[in-house]
Order: sequence, then C-alpha cells, then structure tokens
Amino acid sequence: MYYIIDRIEEPFAVCENSIDGKMYNISLADLPEGIKQGDIIKKKNEIFIIDYEEKEKREKNIMNKIKNIWK
Repeated sequence: MYYIIDRIEEPFAVCENSIDGKMYNISLADLPEGIKQGDIIKKKNEIFIIDYEEKEKREKNIMNKIKNIWK
C-alpha cells in the first residue's frame, strides 16, 4: 500500500490511500523533507519513504492515457 500526496496543508500532507481511495492527513514531521504534491510514499520499517519507482510508473500510465484520448 502506498499514499499519493494530494496537497500540502501545513502542518499536514493530505494523502490518498492507494487501496481504498480515502484521504488521510499525515504530519509533515513524519514525512521525508522536501515532500511535494504528486509524490508517492510508502511505509517501510515504520518510516515513510518516497517511492520514486511507483511515481514514475504512475506518471507513465497517466501520459499513456492522455495520448490515447487524442487518438
């Protein structure tokens, strides 16, 4: 399971759960420094980390969907 950073609203990041689509507020103090909208995070050993691989995969998927709309 991972979370997608929807937006930053100090002192929280509003995140969408990848499984149930529910929104959660996660304290910025618990997230990696420099986190931004669109980043994907997951919890590993009780610590949130940015999942760059999943973010890239999602971005490619979105771009493919956009390309298919114009065909």
